[in-house]
Amino acid sequence: MDKKSVKYNYIMNMILTISLIIIPWLSFTYYSRILQAEGIGKVEFANTIINYFNMIAQIGIPTYGIRACAKVRDDKSKLSKVVHELLIINLIMLLFTCIIMAITVFSIDRFYVDRSLYFIYSFIMLFNAVGVEWLFKALEEYQYITIRTIIARTMSLIAILALVHKKEDIFIFSAIIVFVAHGSQIINFFKMRKYVSLKKQNEYDLKRHLKPLLVFFGITITTTIYSNLNITALGFIKGDISVGYFNVAIKIRAILVSIVTSLGVVLLPRVSYYVENEMMKDFVNISKKALNFVVVVGVPLVFYFIAFSEQSIRFVSGDSFLESVTPFAIIVPTTLLMGLSNTIGVQILVPLGKESSVFKSQISASIVCAVLCLILIPRFGLIGASFVALLTELTVLVVLCFCLPKKYRWMLKEIFNIKVLISSTIALLVALMIKDLCNSSFWVLVVTFFVYVAVYGLMLICLKEKMTLEILHIIKNLVKKVIKK
Repeated sequence: MDKKSVKYNYIMNMILTISLIIIPWLSFTYYSRILQAEGIGKVEFANTIINYFNMIAQIGIPTYGIRACAKVRDDKSKLSKVVHELLIINLIMLLFTCIIMAITVFSIDRFYVDRSLYFIYSFIMLFNAVGVEWLFKALEEYQYITIRTIIARTMSLIAILALVHKKEDIFIFSAIIVFVAHGSQIINFFKMRKYVSLKKQNEYDLKRHLKPLLVFFGITITTTIYSNLNITALGFIKGDISVGYFNVAIKIRAILVSIVTSLGVVLLPRVSYYVENEMMKDFVNISKKALNFVVVVGVPLVFYFIAFSEQSIRFVSGDSFLESVTPFAIIVPTTLLMGLSNTIGVQILVPLGKESSVFKSQISASIVCAVLCLILIPRFGLIGASFVALLTELTVLVVLCFCLPKKYRWMLKEIFNIKVLISSTIALLVALMIKDLCNSSFWVLVVTFFVYVAVYGLMLICLKEKMTLEILHIIKNLVKKVIKK
C-alpha cells in the first residue's frame, strides 16, 4: 500500500479546515447582515428539512463507504466493484427519496410556502450521490479534496458578494450555496476513473452491503434527529426568526468543531487499515493521540468562547443578533463533547466493528433530544433549544464511554488532562485582564485571542504536556530540513 503520511494528510486537512473557517466566516458575516434573522431562518430551516431526506438518500454510505473502500484499496478490481455497488444503491435510494420529498413538500403547508427553496436545496442530494466523496477519503486523497473545496468555497464567496445585496436575494444565495459550493462534487465523478474502472463489473452483490449499511443508516438517522430536531422544533414552534438567531450560534460552533475534529477526519481510513491488518499496537497509539489532540485543542476553545461569546456574536453578525449570545455560550461546550464523541465513536469503535455501540449512543441521544424538545422549547424557546443541544451531546459521549471495550477504556484517561485545564484557566485570566484595552469587538477578539493562545502554549510547554512537546519536535525537524536545503 502506498501509504500517505498521516502528518501530510493532517496538514492537508488542516489547510482545508482553515479555509472552511475563513471563507464561511467571511461569507456569513456578510450575508447574515443582508438576509437578517428571518432570511437566515428560512434558509436554514429548509436546509435542515432537506438534511432529513438526504439522510435517507445516502443510507449511511458516506461513513460505511470509507471503511469498505479502505479495506480493498490495494486491489483496483475489488475497489471498482465496491464503488459500483455503493453507487447503484445510492442512486436507487435517491430516486425513492425524491418521490417522497415531492409528496411531503406539496402536502404540508409549512413546506409548500417555501417550495422553491426546497427544490433548490434538493440538488444537494444529487451532488452527494454522484460525488462519491467517501472514495477519495478512503484513498486518503486529501490534497485533491482540499484544493477542490477551497476553489469551490472561494467561488461561492465571490458570487455571494457580487450577487446578494438585499433580503429578497434569498433564492440567489441558496442557488450559489447549492450549485457552486456543493456542485463541485461533480468533479469527483469524472476524476474517480483514475482509481476505479468505470466498466461494468461481474456479478454485483448489493446484498452484502445491506446489513452494515442499515447499521450506519441507523446511526445516521439518530445523528440527524438529535442534531436537527431542536432546529426543526424551534422552527415549527417559534418561527423562522428564532431559527435565524439559533443558527448564528450553530454556525460559529460548527467552525470550532471542524478545528477540534480536524485530525480525526484523516484517521478513519488509517485506523480501519490497521484493524483490518491486525496492527493493534499502531491502532491504540494513534487513537490515544487523537483523544489527546481533541482535549488540547477543544478545552481552550470552550473556555475562550464562553468568556467572549458576546464579542464573537457582535463581530460575526452585528448587534442585531445579540439574542444569539446566551444560546452560543450554552452551546460552545458541545465543541469538546462532539470532538470526543467523534474520536471514540468513529475513530475507535467503528474500525473495531462496534457500529452497534455507536448506534446505541445515537438512539439514547435521540430519545433525550425528543423528550427535551417537547419540554424545553415550547417554554424557553432559544435557551431551551440550546440546552437540548448541550444535553444530547453529553448523552452521546457518556454512552460511548460505557460502550468502549474494557481493554481500551484505559485510553479515556487522555480526556482528563490537568495540564490543559491549568493552562486554559491561566490563559483566560490573562485575556480577561486585557479585555478592556480595546473598544471594538474585532480588536477585543484579535488581541485577547492572540494573548490567550500565546499564554496557553507557553504554559503547556512549561508543564511539559506530551502532545505539545511532540508538535514542537515535529516543527524543529521541519526547520532543520528547511535550513539544510
